[in-house]
Amino acid sequence: MTVSKSVIYIFITSLLYQVFHWIEHLAQVWQHWVLSIPASASHGILFFFDFEWNHFTFNTLYLVGLLTVFIKLIPLRKLHALAFFMLLIGIIVQGYHEVEHVAKIIQHITRNCEPCPGILGNFLDGVYFHFALNTTVLLFPLIAFFAYGFHRQILPKNAPPFSP
Repeated sequence: MTVSKSVIYIFITSLLYQVFHWIEHLAQVWQHWVLSIPASASHGILFFFDFEWNHFTFNTLYLVGLLTVFIKLIPLRKLHALAFFMLLIGIIVQGYHEVEHVAKIIQHITRNCEPCPGILGNFLDGVYFHFALNTTVLLFPLIAFFAYGFHRQILPKNAPPFSP
């Protein structure tokens, strides 16, 4: 069974979307750890996007993208068991990440906080915790993308091999 190009493009778009989100969290880690800026003031590169509603929307859209790809790949789960498992891990962690952001939105509405701690943010440094979550939900689906061989399906057939 082959996978349609549209599914592969949804996967690529979702991954690129998450790469940009991850870069923002990397910038927050830099600000917090290297520059010693407090977590509540570490807003990343595009600081004007660092609001609870933006993070919630961003994470929801990423989860929807991953779930869409996952559902389309169910028929291939036995043929590509490791890739399917990597994608599943990414979705499970992103599902929990979504729960964290739902909690943050509830806290934002009820407490008017910005940023809000979420669930584990009450016990962990939010900058490092969300960086770890965003790294995990990027790496596992990215591994799955390459394990499925989708990178070979989107390159032109006559493309020269990569050489540094």
